[in-house]
Amino acid sequence: MMLSPAGDRRSARAAARAAVMLVAGALVLPLLVAVAPAESAEGTAGGAATQAAPVAQAEASADRVSYGDDMVDPSALLEAGEEYVPRAESPFRERIVRGHFADVAVVAPRGSIGGSGFVSDARVNEIVAGVANFWTTQSNGQVTSLTRDTPIRRFTSAYSCSQTMEIWSAMAAEFGQRAVDYVSRDSRHLIVLVPKGCGSVGLGTVGVVPGETSAGNGGLVWATLDGITDVDTVAHELGHNLGLNHSNVHYCHDAMTSEGRLIAPPSTFAPGCVDVEYDDSYDIMGGGIIVNGKGNTQPPALNVTHKQLLDAVASDELRSVNQTTTVTLNSTGTSGLRALSIIDPRTGQRYFVDFRGGAGTDAAALYASGALDFWGAGKGVRVLTMRSDQSSVVLSRPGDGPLVSVAGESWESQSRGLKVRVDSTTATTATLTVTLDSFTSRVSGVDRYSTALAIAEAGYPSTAPIVYVATGVNFPDALAAAPAAAVKGGPLLLTLPEQLPATVAAKIKRLAPAKIVVVGGPNAVSNTVLAQLKAIQSNTVRLSGVDRFATARAIVEDAFPRSTDAYIATGRNYPDALAAAAAAGAQARPVVLVDGNAPAIDPSSLALLRKLGVVRATVVGGTSVVSSGMQASLTNSGVAVTRRGGVDRFQTAQLVNESAFATTGATEAFFATGYQFPDALAGAALAGARKAPLYLVPATCVPSAAANGMTKLGVVGATLLGGVNALGDGVAMMKLC
Repeated sequence: MMLSPAGDRRSARAAARAAVMLVAGALVLPLLVAVAPAESAEGTAGGAATQAAPVAQAEASADRVSYGDDMVDPSALLEAGEEYVPRAESPFRERIVRGHFADVAVVAPRGSIGGSGFVSDARVNEIVAGVANFWTTQSNGQVTSLTRDTPIRRFTSAYSCSQTMEIWSAMAAEFGQRAVDYVSRDSRHLIVLVPKGCGSVGLGTVGVVPGETSAGNGGLVWATLDGITDVDTVAHELGHNLGLNHSNVHYCHDAMTSEGRLIAPPSTFAPGCVDVEYDDSYDIMGGGIIVNGKGNTQPPALNVTHKQLLDAVASDELRSVNQTTTVTLNSTGTSGLRALSIIDPRTGQRYFVDFRGGAGTDAAALYASGALDFWGAGKGVRVLTMRSDQSSVVLSRPGDGPLVSVAGESWESQSRGLKVRVDSTTATTATLTVTLDSFTSRVSGVDRYSTALAIAEAGYPSTAPIVYVATGVNFPDALAAAPAAAVKGGPLLLTLPEQLPATVAAKIKRLAPAKIVVVGGPNAVSNTVLAQLKAIQSNTVRLSGVDRFATARAIVEDAFPRSTDAYIATGRNYPDALAAAAAAGAQARPVVLVDGNAPAIDPSSLALLRKLGVVRATVVGGTSVVSSGMQASLTNSGVAVTRRGGVDRFQTAQLVNESAFATTGATEAFFATGYQFPDALAGAALAGARKAPLYLVPATCVPSAAANGMTKLGVVGATLLGGVNALGDGVAMMKLC
C-alpha cells in the first residue's frame, strides 16, 4: 500500500469516521468493513447499503460501520414479573480458572438466502477454535478452553433477521435451556450464527446477572458470518459475555488539544473532543475491520484496560509508575513488560501506556502489516484510559491525529500532569520517558505547631529579619498578625500558651531575627514564653490590648505606618479575616478587626483608619458577619467602601482573591482548611509574602469557583497547608465540588 502524508491520513480518517457515523445512525450495524473505492458493502436488513469512504492519495480505503448497539442487558431476557436473587458475592474479586462450553446453532432466518448450509461444520469448528485460542491466551489462563460439547444444530427459522430475542429463545429451547439460563449459569454460551446481511452483525449479552465482569461468565452470542471477520465477531461478543464494554478512541479536533475535559460522564467533553465508539482498531472489543478483502489473520492482544478488569494481567506484564522515569516496553503480543499504569498526580485519573509493535501474536494483525497506517492505526506507543462505564479509550494525538506516538513524539494529559515521550523504538520494543508533574504539593507537620514550622521553613529556609509568635490555641489575638508578618518579611510561628516548644525555639535560633513580636496578652502567650523568647533575642516585644480588637489595632499600628487601603473583617470569627490576610499581605494592606455585629464602626477603629490615611476599604463577608450599618458608617466617614462576601467562607475567600489579584495575577496559590484557623493563619503570612492567594477549601474537594479563579489568575501550582486530615487526597487531586 502507498502511504499518504500524515495530514491526508488524518483527513481521510476523519472523512471515513463521518461517513461511518451517518451509516451507523441509519443502520445500526456492527462490523467495520474497509472496501476498495469502487465497491460497496453488501446490503443489510432493510435494503440499505454502506458506501466506501474516500481516502485521499491512498490505494486502499476504509469504511467503518460500528457494531451499533450490540450489547444486550441480561435483564431484557427476563419474563414479565420475573426477578433474580443475586448470587452471594465475595468482597474481593477472585481469580477464576474455568473451561467454557458452547452450544452452536446455525440459523437461516426468514428472508435470508441459501438456507442453513451457508457455513460448514468444519468452518464452525474453526471459528470456535479461533475464539478459544484468543480467550485462553488473553485471559492469562482463566479461560482454559472453549469447547463445543453439543452437536451443531441447523434451522430455517420462521423468525426474521430482526427478531434476535425470539431466535435466541427458540435456539436455547433446542438445547433444553431458556435463553436467560445462559447468562445466569457460568461458562456456557449459546452462539447463534446467521448468514451475511442478516440483521445486526453481532450481539452479545453483557455480564451475568447481576452483571459483574468475570472470566467465568456465560452468555448469548449472535454473529453474522462474512468469512473474514468471523473469529473477531464471535470473540468480540463473547467478550461482552465476560462483562467487557467497547474499545473506543478519543479525538480532539484542535491541533493543540490531546484530551478533552470531561463535563458530563461518561463521554461529553470540552472543547470539541469526542469518544468514537468501536474506533480502536487494535482491540477485539473495538470494531472488526476489513481492508481490501483482508482481516486479521489472528486478532491482536486484548487491551491492558480490559485485562485488568478481568484480572487477566500477567505478573510481569504491567508496571505501576509513580515518578518520572524512563522505561522500555515490549510489544503487545509478546512477553515481559508490555504496559504501564500511571496516575496523573494532578487529577487522580488512571492511564495506561502500551506499545503496539506488531510482534509476537500481534504479527498476524492487520495493523502490523501497515494496512491501517492510513487510518492512523499503525505501530507505536498508545495512551489509554477507562471511562466510568468501563469502556476502554485510546487517547489519540491532537488534531484528530494518529492513535499512536512514534519516536520523537509526545502525548500530554489534559491537566498537564502526565507526559509520555517516545524516545526510540525497535521492531519489538519502545523506550519512553514518563514525566509526572503534580499541580499540588503539601506542607505539613504532625500538629499545628510543626505545620507552622514547616510553612516557615518553606518560606524562610535560612534567616529572617523578624518573627511573629502567636498562640496556637485560639485565634483572636493573631488574626491581624499574618499580613503584618508578610509585610515585615518574616514567618508567623505558633506556641503553647505556657511553654515554647523546643522545635519552635530551635527554628527561631536558626532564623536569627533582629526582632521577635509576640502578639496577644499574657493569657494568650504567657510571660514565661516571653522570657524564653527574650533569651533567644533580647529585642522581643509584646503587642496587645484590652481585647482582640485592641490587640489587632496595636499590630496594625506597629506594621503599617501609612496605608490608603485596608480590609475590614469581623473579629468574632476567623474565616473572613483569614480569607483577607494573604491578599492584604500581598498588597501591603492591613486587616482591621471590628465587631461585625455592631451597628457602626467604633471610634477607636475609625481613629486608626484616619491615622493610617485609609481612603478605600474592603469589607470582607456578607451583612450577617459585618453589618450594613458598619458599612454605612464607614461610607459616612468619607471612606469608599466595597464588599466582598459570598454565600459561605469558601466563596468569600474566592471573591477576595479574585479582586486582590485581578491585575497582577499569580502563578502559585495556597490551600488551607476553612474549618480550623492554625494552618491558614501561618500560611497566610507565607502566601502574602509570596504575593499569592490563599483559598479556604473543604477537607475533601476544591470549590469549582476557586479552580476557575486560579485558572484566570494564571496559577500553575498550589501548595496544601496541613496534613491529610485537614486537606484530603481529593484536594490534592483537585477534585471539584
